[in-house]
Amino acid sequence: DSVKVGIIGCGGRGTGAGVNSLQANEATRITALADVFPERVESCRKNIQGQEAAKGGRADIPDDLCFTGFDAYKKLLATELDVVILATPPHFRPMHLAAAVDAGKHVFIEKPVAVAPTGIRSVLASAELA
Repeated sequence: DSVKVGIIGCGGRGTGAGVNSLQANEATRITALADVFPERVESCRKNIQGQEAAKGGRADIPDDLCFTGFDAYKKLLATELDVVILATPPHFRPMHLAAAVDAGKHVFIEKPVAVAPTGIRSVLASAELA
């Protein structure tokens, strides 16, 4: 019936990607948010909920599905969702991608996917596992 999307990294790009996902398919619902900073989560939620594409409750994200702190991504990945948008700074993406693949989630990862050879190898390993 719906595609449940979570966003890890709630800055401008994560917010924009969330809005884009709502615009792309009427079955999309934003169900969870995660960021290190609480003010980014609140700003993202407010901005997404204010979009025309969010009408009909497609971005009604309850407080208990808004996570903050350095372990916020782990909490988000433990929720019931289908797709994760990774829009964090690039040095975090290999770790977040590995965790998302391990959790069995589909992933949309922003570029660059990594910024160092170790991160690139981690991304390649996660892609192979997926």
